[in-house]
Amino acid sequence: MKVKNNVLWGFLQMNNTRQFYGPNWSLNLSLLAFLIVICLLILNSLRFGTWLRSELHNKYQLDQPSDTALEVVGTETLWQLPLLPAQEATFKKITLPRLTPTLVLDFGEGTRLGGETLSFRLRDLIKGHPEPEIREDFFKLIESGEIALSWETDQAFSAEFRVIPQESIAWSQNTITRGEQPVLGVNPRWLASLATDEEITTALLVIYHEFQHYKIWLGDTYRNQMLMYCANEAEKTAECDSYHFTLEDECTSMWFSELEAYRRECVLANQWGVTALGGLCAYAETEFWPQAMYKLQTISSTGPYCKQIFARLAGHPDPDSL
Repeated sequence: MKVKNNVLWGFLQMNNTRQFYGPNWSLNLSLLAFLIVICLLILNSLRFGTWLRSELHNKYQLDQPSDTALEVVGTETLWQLPLLPAQEATFKKITLPRLTPTLVLDFGEGTRLGGETLSFRLRDLIKGHPEPEIREDFFKLIESGEIALSWETDQAFSAEFRVIPQESIAWSQNTITRGEQPVLGVNPRWLASLATDEEITTALLVIYHEFQHYKIWLGDTYRNQMLMYCANEAEKTAECDSYHFTLEDECTSMWFSELEAYRRECVLANQWGVTALGGLCAYAETEFWPQAMYKLQTISSTGPYCKQIFARLAGHPDPDSL
């Protein structure tokens, strides 16, 4: 009996052992291994996701502009424009006008540009301009005399729009009754020198820019219209004196007028696929356009005396340091 019990106990042990190591246990091991593999994959996935987010974050930070980038160069603090990501665009194909050849008159020891030839070349630029508002609206204003034409400009400028007292010129068909005379000033040597496709394209943008100044001035407040008028009058009138215009007034008016005129010029240049203003036009339709405009104005001949005012208007992080 005792032997039988031992045999029975041994049988039961063997039976239990077979149950423990049998097919169900193998299945449990397989499931456990599978779960371990899944956990490892999830951990790797999380690690990869963390790495990927970190890489994308770093790339995003590099690709996205930063409007507080200041760099000290020598004794000056420069406000660095951010890099913009490359963008694909479809450009508008334009046909450039053919300009009348330049005529140079010889007067022995000196030479003079032929005035009639200059008029023809300006007409070619305006009547052959790709934009309808230039070849139609602007041409009519010039032809009628509502915008007077002058060959006297600051030598640093290719062309400029200004407003002068109407009595300062001999002839005008101006319909503005207050006595202001809009004038397009063109640098004759610049106009005579235009030769290459690149130079002619730039000239088309210059003409477009100056017409934008006329439209901005025409739709501006009376005070700003008077500011431009008074700034060009040699003898200040009582009305001009009554405004007590300051340097800040002049710089502020210049800033907003140029900000918009250059923006419109840049939008057109971008449509044509032309790199203009040293590449600054890439910022024309972004939030960083005022910063690009600040850079352009401070490196131009018109901007230095307004630099701190321009910096504040552009949103410079530290205008007082300039």
